[in-house]
Amino acid sequence: MDTDERMNWEARYAQAPETSVEGAEPDRELLALLTEITRQDAPSDAGPAVRGAAARTAVDLGSGTGRNTRALVEAGLRTTAVDFSPTAIAALWKRALAEGWDRGLLGITGDLMEWMESTAEHYDLVVGAYLHGVDGALEGALRLLRPGGRLLWTTHAPESPHGPPPHVPRPDVDAVRAEAARVPGITVERLDRTGRGTHTVDIVLLARRG
Repeated sequence: MDTDERMNWEARYAQAPETSVEGAEPDRELLALLTEITRQDAPSDAGPAVRGAAARTAVDLGSGTGRNTRALVEAGLRTTAVDFSPTAIAALWKRALAEGWDRGLLGITGDLMEWMESTAEHYDLVVGAYLHGVDGALEGALRLLRPGGRLLWTTHAPESPHGPPPHVPRPDVDAVRAEAARVPGITVERLDRTGRGTHTVDIVLLARRG
């Protein structure tokens, strides 16, 4: 993401620090995935799950003010939120404390690519929503997965009427597949386009590390 785009996003967060400029509701694909994870972790007649959701870790890349972060925390995952905007992270913490979802939460302000390249942490679930214009972000995100971990990646499709300005690249399905293929041990579970009315067309990637 170039300097102008960073300044644009920081200005947007500063203008509306109490709300998410991406919307207030979590990504519906994330909610569906968390439902699946919760179902898998639920005790069965055969005995308790080997690893409950409370033992899992997640990272929300480009978290903004936390619309997806909250869903991760409330699903019982120990969650790290990363965003370059100090205004966004401050608003995220304010919301988390006020609404009671700060337990197990870590908020980090910093350059996303630099953080991914420097961290030694690996996660059960990595979430990246609409990180347009950040070169190599998908590849970096996939490398954050621990064995068996899963990634949910969402971008605006090139043909979507909603999304970043024309000068910001929007990868198509083939480009997403090619970047994911550069990381060894990754299985693509789902890669397709999905629409939300006439307002948005997204590309959704769900991947697992073997």
